Amino acid sequence: MASKLTQAFETYIRDSVINHTPVIFDEFIFANIPGLSDDNLDSHLTIPQENQIVHRQEVSQIGALNENAIVYSVTVGTEIGDFDFNWVGLVNKSQNLLACGIYTGLTSKIKNKEQKQGNSITRSVLLEFPRAQELANVSVSAETWQIDFTMRLSGIDEKIRLTNRDLYGRAVFFDNAFLLKRKSGNVYTLDSGRAYIEGVRAEIKRTAEVAVPTLPASVYIDVCHHATVTGAYQTEIKYLTQSKNDYVGADGYQHYVQIVADIASDGAITDRRLTDNAPPYIAERKKSDSVTSASSETVATSKAVKTAYDKAVDGVNKANAAQTAANNAQTTANAAIPSSKKSDSVASASSDTVATSKAVKSAYDKAVDGVNKANAAQTAANNANSNANKRVLDSVKVSNLNTLSGSQVFFCDSSPIGTPPWIDEIDFNGIHIDSGLQRFQLASIDYNDLRYRFNDDNSGVAGAGEWSHWRRIAMIEDFTQNLAATGWCRLPNGLLLQWGAGSGAGKKQFPVAFRQVYQVFGSGESNGDANRDWNIYFNSTHVWGYAQRIIRYFAIGE
Repeated sequence: MASKLTQAFETYIRDSVINHTPVIFDEFIFANIPGLSDDNLDSHLTIPQENQIVHRQEVSQIGALNENAIVYSVTVGTEIGDFDFNWVGLVNKSQNLLACGIYTGLTSKIKNKEQKQGNSITRSVLLEFPRAQELANVSVSAETWQIDFTMRLSGIDEKIRLTNRDLYGRAVFFDNAFLLKRKSGNVYTLDSGRAYIEGVRAEIKRTAEVAVPTLPASVYIDVCHHATVTGAYQTEIKYLTQSKNDYVGADGYQHYVQIVADIASDGAITDRRLTDNAPPYIAERKKSDSVTSASSETVATSKAVKTAYDKAVDGVNKANAAQTAANNAQTTANAAIPSSKKSDSVASASSDTVATSKAVKSAYDKAVDGVNKANAAQTAANNANSNANKRVLDSVKVSNLNTLSGSQVFFCDSSPIGTPPWIDEIDFNGIHIDSGLQRFQLASIDYNDLRYRFNDDNSGVAGAGEWSHWRRIAMIEDFTQNLAATGWCRLPNGLLLQWGAGSGAGKKQFPVAFRQVYQVFGSGESNGDANRDWNIYFNSTHVWGYAQRIIRYFAIGE
């Protein structure tokens, strides 16, 4: 069974809380929607079509669990029927607004007919939202009968099944349980005993028979657990001769199918039961039905577990009844206690007065505040421990560069004044020189981007001077170059250096065109190994000599 709140409900509650308008849900709708399941309930969170609606009925009872939780209930009596439904919705009738949709599995509602006894159905919906009791104008506490424990009990059953599944795996057969044998003709028998299929306990107390029409064939058992409100464990067992996957029956219950044996054409039987996962045999003397024994030498039987389970269910029921009685007693007490005997004080030690709800709330709020502060203190302690684990000495760890004095190497564990705007997170490192209160700060973003700034103040007062702008430190990766006989190099500031040599007629092209040439220096060759200056001509793209000789040049520009 699944339930979902609608987007329309959330919008309606939000507007009601903001505008202080009443919250009204006054009708239940029962519908039979073809193909509905837990998996596709999201697709059916609107009021169903008229031909799918089988019954409408006004809300029978509204009760408050607390100031933020309201229970809406409807009881469909034995005078109403017959119809089947698998969907229940709670609506605001005047606005045609659906609060929630609930998938129930296919359920039959039958009315009294002559000598045939009908059934009565109660459905409850619990809605939680801020100031629910105030906005719904409810002053009556929810009755125990309004609280549906079906989902809770089903959840317990499912938890037990999953626990068994973790212990036994897909399937396990104990001893000769469900062992297939041939009786006569096409009739075969299955030995009595216990097994677990997908965590569902299956037991037959006497030999069962199954007819196998044709050979070859396989025999399967089909198990289904039916939960009951009394806590009785009921498992339906059927025998199949055709392969079938696990499935959900028309009644909404989950079925698990497990192979038991194969029968060959000649009648030979191959046992297919899984027995490897069975736990070691437990002697009878090691089993105990007791629910009070503290022995570590015995194991609890299913009877003991059921006794404990029944006791727990009984405890829940009694606790709910006690809560209802307490609520009623509180209402009576409020009317019987004079105002002079009521006290809002949380410091009074009087035994003649009783505490009001205000006093209890004050004490509760104080306790919550104490818990929050304790949690905050724990968080602070954890953070302190984490910082200590970094093995950083407090003497070199600061949070404000302007508080530094004395010569030291340090790192900064929080963003100081002037955090660079170009990053969100940064590591700060620096050197503080005592002379003149000079501070130097280095910031690393990644391996290829380092920046620095400094504060040089001779006033003798820490932090009185202004920090310089952040400057980027040039990296080797910032230089672009071509180191060759005729080559070039561009510096990070944009300055371009070029050099080369050439001979013969015509202009010699620079390796890289200048945007602006500042200066070109040149020399030529004379008498073999002697050099002398030559007149050099140049523009932004070329250089050439006065005469058609070998020239060497060095150019500066950008």
